[in-house]
Amino acid sequence: MIMYSPEGGMDIEEVAEKTPEKIFTEDINPSVGLQGFQARRIAFNLGLEDIAEMRDTREEDPTEVEAGEAGLNFVKLDGNVGCMVNGAGLAMATMDMIKLNGGSPANFLDVGGTADAERVEKAFRIILKDENVEAILVNIFGGIVRCDRVAQGIIDAYNNMGDAIKVPIIARLQGTNAVEAKQMIDDSGLKVLSAITLEEAAEKVKEAIA
Repeated sequence: MIMYSPEGGMDIEEVAEKTPEKIFTEDINPSVGLQGFQARRIAFNLGLEDIAEMRDTREEDPTEVEAGEAGLNFVKLDGNVGCMVNGAGLAMATMDMIKLNGGSPANFLDVGGTADAERVEKAFRIILKDENVEAILVNIFGGIVRCDRVAQGIIDAYNNMGDAIKVPIIARLQGTNAVEAKQMIDDSGLKVLSAITLEEAAEKVKEAIA
């Protein structure tokens, strides 16, 4: 984890006490290291907006650039299981569980706090640009965002994409209205498998790619 602030230095304790919103943290996944989007977020939070002018998108993965323009944090990896999550910590736990069950993460994709149909569809399309993806694991914790809304986003996105989705999708939604969300997915008639625990979701992914 990187902890940083545009203010403080010797007086960082005072900053933490009086203006805690000016202290930022960035979780670093040891499997992939510090990523470009994280470095850009750190630079922005530190007030170094001008550094963006030095960026050359021609040297970046085009899919990562496209994801960034859509407001998605995306890093392409070399595996076979697409990941859609909200939160860096949950992403790391998800990727670890995939590996423990014999799979390999194909990407890091954080949809953030909004998971409506448009955002979920964009995330699906970005993940599916990778021909190595054999299954997609959606792992969302609904704190601020309600799980039933995420479930509706998944259903709407799936219906909008039609035949573009050719791989199994496993969805694990936990948090506010999780029971309703699972029922919505189960009743949708789509090729989306629901799971309650991360372990169950990872096991279903394992079966899907076997």
